[in-house]
Amino acid sequence: MRCMQETGKKRSDVLTVVRFLQKVLDNEDDWAVKGIARLLTEDCGLFSSENVDIFANRFGFLKRKALTAEALYADILQKNISFNNWRQLASL
Repeated sequence: MRCMQETGKKRSDVLTVVRFLQKVLDNEDDWAVKGIARLLTEDCGLFSSENVDIFANRFGFLKRKALTAEALYADILQKNISFNNWRQLASL
């Protein structure tokens, strides 16, 4: 398993993913909702070597549904994640 440096300490990729999921679930200052909105508007800030948004022309199904970022976030929480189980895992 690959490890990354974090303030002088090594951490696993799994821990990095778990912490990311915790940040998504916490949604502090609407962080996750704003991220979803940026993905949907092709303004995520991640560009290819050709200077093209890497998510350009993606998520067509979601765009056609015309759901708000808030509605998509609520749907993610409702359908896919047991909030308490992720919180317990993230606290390990």
